[in-house]
Amino acid sequence: MKTHKEIEGEITLDKMVVIARNRYIFSALEDALEDALKNAERQVEPSSLFCRVLDYAMRVKLNPKDWVDGKKLCSPSEWGNNEILKKWSKDVLSSEILFPELQSELLVVINQLDIDKPNIRKLTKSFIDKLEKFSDAPQLENYESELEISILELKEFQKYWTRFKQKGLGDSLQAFRNAMALGQLTEDVINDGLT
Repeated sequence: MKTHKEIEGEITLDKMVVIARNRYIFSALEDALEDALKNAERQVEPSSLFCRVLDYAMRVKLNPKDWVDGKKLCSPSEWGNNEILKKWSKDVLSSEILFPELQSELLVVINQLDIDKPNIRKLTKSFIDKLEKFSDAPQLENYESELEISILELKEFQKYWTRFKQKGLGDSLQAFRNAMALGQLTEDVINDGLT
């Protein structure tokens, strides 16, 4: 049924709102919506180490007290410091991960990002170029797939930013992360739905 005699026009999900007096009434609906949001965010979670560092560092940049995502980067003794990414960038240099200098540089660049108007195009272009230079390095033969995936995911991240700007969803890093988490930047997104 797409119409009702007491409602003007066609009934669609994008014109609906659900209101209840008590939250417990919503438990089934809430669970379904949370699953949908988790699945949307899972679609954009990167698989390469480099892009996971990028993703988690941006989350920590937005919320320095985010120990859940921060612990995925490292295990610091303190939280909430606005310079925590800068400190971690120094720690990364002495760790045994792939591309420690580049990972460190990434943390420094994210730490310096302007949250209200981040230049994501410049960031991704710069690191794509740097990763592509590694593709010819003979000592990285065993890591070719990691390099390729990192470059592909950075290019995808760049496409998300372009799509975000084209759709006029905002300018800030927070708005961008929200749009990604809500699945608004995937090509097959359907804009009709319960908000």
